[in-house]
Amino acid sequence: MKHIFTYIVFLLCTCFHLTSQILHVNPKNKKDGLFTSASHFNPIFIKRNKVKRIKVGVSIKEDMRPIRLTELFHEYHFNSDGSLKKQLETYYKLYNEIDTILTEYVYDLKGRVVKEIRKDKKGYFSYNFQYKEGKLIKLTYTKSAAYPTGSNEMIIYSEFFKYDKQEAYFIKYTINDVGKQYKQERFKYNDINALMYYSNQLIVSRLGKEYFYFYNDFGRVFTFSTFKLPEKEKISNVEYGYDNLGNIMSEKIFEKQNLKTSKEFIYNENLLLKAQLSKDEQTGTITIYKLDYEF
Repeated sequence: MKHIFTYIVFLLCTCFHLTSQILHVNPKNKKDGLFTSASHFNPIFIKRNKVKRIKVGVSIKEDMRPIRLTELFHEYHFNSDGSLKKQLETYYKLYNEIDTILTEYVYDLKGRVVKEIRKDKKGYFSYNFQYKEGKLIKLTYTKSAAYPTGSNEMIIYSEFFKYDKQEAYFIKYTINDVGKQYKQERFKYNDINALMYYSNQLIVSRLGKEYFYFYNDFGRVFTFSTFKLPEKEKISNVEYGYDNLGNIMSEKIFEKQNLKTSKEFIYNENLLLKAQLSKDEQTGTITIYKLDYEF
């Protein structure tokens, strides 16, 4: 896999603090993939090294074929405190047409997201978050033809949240806008206050998923397993490998005990991630993500 990097040139002359872990595994985020709408960039690293923007180009290496640069890209813009300010994502539509999703984030004084604005060809969509005593209590989803200002948004739906504790579990209930409690989430933490168990389940049908997280001696996730509810059938298992500074070096995704995807992370001499290789173990196709930075 490493020989592919003879084709990749990455030059960088900026000095960095030797801070590891530009990427981190956040157990509270269930979205798959490091270059998706679920950004996994470590805000502490971003702030200390004054990263303003990261652009990720995407190339494809199919078996017995040369590397092919695609028009797809991901772009992340950061605030001075390291938080994600804006991102652009491209994806293929029907007939290989490319579309772009723009997402912007608005924070309160405590650093919590209070508004997430998404724009595509269909217009603007917003998620509005309200908090009380440090907990999320309300989510409102809106749509607007122009940039949302509060007065031009049409409310699609709202959800409300309440919390409880049962023995070692923290419980979060979701209530829809007709007053029906329809979903339950359960959280359990270990001795270092790291999430070790999470489940998300519909109350009536009992359909859902549960996740088990395991940590190494440095408090980093080294594996987690996903099960389907209510059957408790194992769906997948993910394993992470780190270097001695805590940088993610590999990610292996297993489905029904078969290796599905292998990922390798490549860093430069300043511990800055320069590329990721993602190999589909069934087809042999390798997706190459190359990172370019602005400071």
